[in-house]
Amino acid sequence: MQKIYLFLLISCFAFKGYSQTAAAYLETPTISATYNDISGITGVTSVPVLCDDCNVTGIPIGFTFKFCGANYTTLAASSNGFLSLYNSPLAPYMNAPANITGVGFIMPFWDNLSGVFITGSFTTPAAYCITRGAAPNRVFTFEWQDFNVGLSTCTTCTGNFQVNLYETSNMVEFVYGFMTYSGMTATIGIANSATDWQTLDNTGFYPTPSSTVFTASLATGPATGQIYRWLTPCVGTPTPGTVHASDSAGCPGYYSLLTLTGGEDFIGGIVKHWQYSPDGITWTTIPAAPYDTCTVLVLSNMYYRSTSTCSYSGFSASTPSVILSADTVGPITGLDTVLLGGTITVSDTAIGGKWSSGSTLIATISAGGLVTGKSLGTATITFTKLGCDITKTIYVAPLPDLVAVNKNAGAGLSIFPNPNQGIFHIRLSSDYDEEMVVAVSNITGGRITEFIAITNKEVAVRAGLPPGLYFVSAITSHANYITKLVVE
Repeated sequence: MQKIYLFLLISCFAFKGYSQTAAAYLETPTISATYNDISGITGVTSVPVLCDDCNVTGIPIGFTFKFCGANYTTLAASSNGFLSLYNSPLAPYMNAPANITGVGFIMPFWDNLSGVFITGSFTTPAAYCITRGAAPNRVFTFEWQDFNVGLSTCTTCTGNFQVNLYETSNMVEFVYGFMTYSGMTATIGIANSATDWQTLDNTGFYPTPSSTVFTASLATGPATGQIYRWLTPCVGTPTPGTVHASDSAGCPGYYSLLTLTGGEDFIGGIVKHWQYSPDGITWTTIPAAPYDTCTVLVLSNMYYRSTSTCSYSGFSASTPSVILSADTVGPITGLDTVLLGGTITVSDTAIGGKWSSGSTLIATISAGGLVTGKSLGTATITFTKLGCDITKTIYVAPLPDLVAVNKNAGAGLSIFPNPNQGIFHIRLSSDYDEEMVVAVSNITGGRITEFIAITNKEVAVRAGLPPGLYFVSAITSHANYITKLVVE
């Protein structure tokens, strides 16, 4: 797992401004999981610096690299562990400010090194370079492989390290592999003149960069996988980029991964924050969120965006917001009993969902929520919207004979007057005081009206029915009742 250690509380790098001095660059240490040797990569070039106190000039970078405000397309590499963007032919082994050979001086491990093979050594020095990727995100890499200590016969003193130059962001990156140096007096840093430089005070995980103390006393190399990055500081207003969401709608409680793209990364001093808002007007910052991704739990409709601030200029800019929707489905309303062959209607407060029945042989449901009893038993009715389900159990009751099914002595369903003109009273006498479902159906079983009433209480009904024969049913938890209703 890659771990990133930053000097800033939150370091998010994106902007198009560039420093004019090496002293103004920001150094950020990073630990990488592995050191990737480039010697076997297709397209790599072998560089002949297998000598002592020598260099090779005119090495093409492969793109225009900007350092301290100047553009470079070629560089020189020295056996003494430095690069010269100025393309200097000099190869000083004594690492001191006075020996900096000009502008664009890059020092991953400047000391008296040698690319000459030492008899009896278990390694053979080599140097390679390659430019990889596609514009505008190409990377130039130069690698010193198994370089020895100059003027030494030590057969086990060796070092592997790289410099990466990044197109567009113009980041300078030092990457370190296996190193067995000891007793060295090395320098790690960048410079643009004998008076404009930055060096690190140690080779640990958290070295301190300095533009006032030139360190030339690093005894050992950094740990394998150690990375030091040098970033140009931002100026003006950052380019914030664009936010993308892995999921933008769902049932409340779903997770969405927010990803930030299109910003100008690897520029120093950019602080990025993720923010949310219920209305897209008032924003709240999400604490401790990673700068380029953020996983959010969506419980309600919410806007999200990323805001970038240049800590040097104080200017900020925000991405366009994205809205993540969390649609709720309420409880299904309506009766939970339907007579065999009859219908009832159920509904939900959510709009745009779909109805389904868990057993269409017992009960079916239409797109509008009309439930039809097909056979006796129970069926689970489900309302679904955006993956969020709510269910209701529907009981399909038998259509009894015209004589009441009475499990309790003295119980009975009464209608009076009967016949009538569509206005009547009903009463169900029972040994239990409980709710009952009362329904009026035509002779084909079609449900005309239904309501909830209480047993042993008289209920007035104004049905407004045309003349004809009807059935009135009452269903309780203990029995089912039905009787004729005649409207004249």
